[in-house]
Formats: sequence, C-alpha cells, structure tokens
Amino acid sequence: MYLYIIENVDNGLIKIGYSLHPQRRCASLQTGSSAELRVAHTVEVSEDRARLLEQQMHRDVGPYRVRGEWFSLPLTQAVALLEHCVIRWHDDSLLG
Repeated sequence: MYLYIIENVDNGLIKIGYSLHPQRRCASLQTGSSAELRVAHTVEVSEDRARLLEQQMHRDVGPYRVRGEWFSLPLTQAVALLEHCVIRWHDDSLLG
C-alpha cells in the first residue's frame, strides 16, 4: 500500500491519498479531469496503517484544503510533511 501525492500540473493543487496502485489511481482521476495529473511522490506503508496515516496527513495540511482531498501548498512542503508523517506515526500506537 502507498500514501501518494498527486499533483495537478496545471494549477499546482495536490491530492493526498492512499492506494495499492497510485498510478492507476492517478489514471482514474485523470479520466474526469481536463488538467494534467501526475503522481508526484509515493511512500510505501503497511496496509493496516494507510487510512490512519492519510487521515493524519489531512489534519496536518487542513489549513491548505481547497476542496475534498485537494490542497494548495508547495509540492516540496507536502512531500516533507508526508515523509515526516510516516516516520512519526507509522509504528506509533497512539495513532488510531
């Protein structure tokens, strides 16, 4: 399982989510979007922690939320926050 960041290349918005196949997830999102989307970053995580880690990331970047799971923050900042989230919370029983 992977946590991923998908970037809307046209406007710089990013989507944070989890999927077993991030490229397929990106392709399914692309079908409904005229904007170019790309998988910008992935981190492999255990399947039983993926949803909890995604929820933690959404809390961490909540102030940047534009709509749904799309956020407006620099890609480099999002990548750093995602990496930190996984390091901090992946094996911590306090999350969950």
